[in-house]
Amino acid sequence: MARANPTESRRPTPPRLSELECLVIVLGVILIILGVVLSIPVLYTVGIILLIIGVVLTVLGAVGRGVGGRKTYF
Repeated sequence: MARANPTESRRPTPPRLSELECLVIVLGVILIILGVVLSIPVLYTVGIILLIIGVVLTVLGAVGRGVGGRKTYF
């Protein structure tokens, strides 16, 4: 019976984005594009805010830093 390499078992798995995290970021990008194309500043502003919040929470969750008592938000 072969033993596993001890360094391999200690290596953490990289965090993966969930479908909802990707959805929030994609929705932000879509709103930004629609705001620019349709010349609606409210869509543009909401898209930027949504994109920034999605990216910040994703990065904080990926590094293991809990925000508001939670490590992940989706």
